[in-house]
Amino acid sequence: MDIYHFVNYNKYSFEDLIEKNKSNAVLCFDLEDSIQDIFNPERTTILKAYHRELIQKIVNPDNLKIGVRINASNAKEQQLDIASLAGLKAIHTILLPKTESAEQTINLINELDAKKINYTEIIPIIESKTGLLNLTNIAKLNSNKIKSIAFGHCDYNFDVGNFPFFHQDSKEYWTWVEKIVSTIKPYNLQFVNSPFLELDNNSSFEEMLSGLSYICGINYGQITLTFKQSMVCSKFNKRPAAHFHKIPHRLDMRVNDSYTENFIKSFQNGNNNRGFTLSGKTRILLSPQEYQASLNYLKKKEFPEINFTFVGTCFPVQGNIPIDVRFHQLLKRKIENKLNVRFNINILRYERLNKCFEKIVKYKATHPIDILVFCVRPTPMLRITKLSYKHIDSTGKIKRSFNLPFLGLLNPEKYDLLSIEEKFFLGSNNDEPSQSNTVLVNLNYLLGILIGNNRYAMNKYLNMVNEIINFCKQQNIFLIVMGPAIRTNNKMENFLSKKLDAFFKQSLLAAKEIFISGSEMAKDGRDLFHDDGIHVNEYYHELIADRLSGNITKKFTDNSRSRD
Repeated sequence: MDIYHFVNYNKYSFEDLIEKNKSNAVLCFDLEDSIQDIFNPERTTILKAYHRELIQKIVNPDNLKIGVRINASNAKEQQLDIASLAGLKAIHTILLPKTESAEQTINLINELDAKKINYTEIIPIIESKTGLLNLTNIAKLNSNKIKSIAFGHCDYNFDVGNFPFFHQDSKEYWTWVEKIVSTIKPYNLQFVNSPFLELDNNSSFEEMLSGLSYICGINYGQITLTFKQSMVCSKFNKRPAAHFHKIPHRLDMRVNDSYTENFIKSFQNGNNNRGFTLSGKTRILLSPQEYQASLNYLKKKEFPEINFTFVGTCFPVQGNIPIDVRFHQLLKRKIENKLNVRFNINILRYERLNKCFEKIVKYKATHPIDILVFCVRPTPMLRITKLSYKHIDSTGKIKRSFNLPFLGLLNPEKYDLLSIEEKFFLGSNNDEPSQSNTVLVNLNYLLGILIGNNRYAMNKYLNMVNEIINFCKQQNIFLIVMGPAIRTNNKMENFLSKKLDAFFKQSLLAAKEIFISGSEMAKDGRDLFHDDGIHVNEYYHELIADRLSGNITKKFTDNSRSRD
């Protein structure tokens, strides 16, 4: 593991740094975000100039591996940073923040060469949505100076509009990591992980390192903020573990006003004219990005709220799609920009039909709902349609049973697969068909259709949706029913998904309910699914966000006009 330790070089003398650096970390000196007066920006230029001088005085490359994080390519300070590096004997690492294109990295290499600056590597840092979108072009640069790609999660959260931020204790953070690692791995580049801001929480820090080992193998890097964190990295020898599978999804995405106010108060009271605040007893580093995000959110406190609840399962929390490009975040940005509101997102997950309506009613008792989008999923219908059903029981054992609903035998409705998945950390549903047994899977569906299982499943589904319709009318909730995505993994599931979509479309349009058909999503021939034919891709999320945005905007614009 490569360690990149960002030092407080106001605090330590040159001798102290040599003494304390027992982890053999690259000692990184910052000239970017941590060097600023966030409450008096006019002083920032003076502070950066002062710290450039400090680097030239304190750094001795003969004894230490030195890193410098310069300012971003679009910042006027970057040229001054580069000029100050020319006076140093050698630099191990130059970190380029907010990298968004291959050209920025090429330009930096050319400038360093022109000034004959001696260095070992440049690490581009991905800190924006644009940077992530362009990551492949950045990664495939053919330069022996580019060995690693780093992630800066605070800037990334701020860029995509998240608040509160997703840190290493969230599933969403690890989705970003997996996305970056999978993109750069074909180019033999190493991933350097974003800093862990809880400075004294060694147990969670080690757990994070185990997760990195699980994703990256033995080759990865970690940015550290204390000598203690660096020593934990140097001595780390625990087994890789996907601890993030245990982390619950953030389903209630409403922002608590008191959280916002407390964050602002803590940042302001603990700040010492620096770019960040170190909270007192907890010793958690509060970033300037999250502070600015909290101020931005507070400005919207007086905006009217729209409380949006989506009822589905894997689609809104899809692990192979970063949260910022999932449909509900795309929708949030569209609606807030169009209507000047706070769009609060809540997600309800369901697997069993016979408990779904009960979940919605119970949820409404404690959460306001203005808009409810119910997603008709093919999976519950497919499970009930099969004659032979393979499942995991409450003890984690794999079992088989027959689906014979007319005899009261229906195990797909007996076990709550969501709670079982959380208990046994299952990566995927155990009844999904594999390529090797396609014929048997299709025969299983066909036999189920012949004995009436499919007809039973669709009628049961419709009865439950009718309960939801009546409930929403009683509660004055704007309801949208979304049809199933039309699976492409095998012919039988494709046929049954289309049949389910057509069934609901006919039933709900006849009842004058708003229905978004899954079979009419794309008319330009573009793929909607990943290679497995089951999980939808980012383009599908875009289409759903557009369709929902149109219906919601029309509804609330019409309501506003009627009040006028």
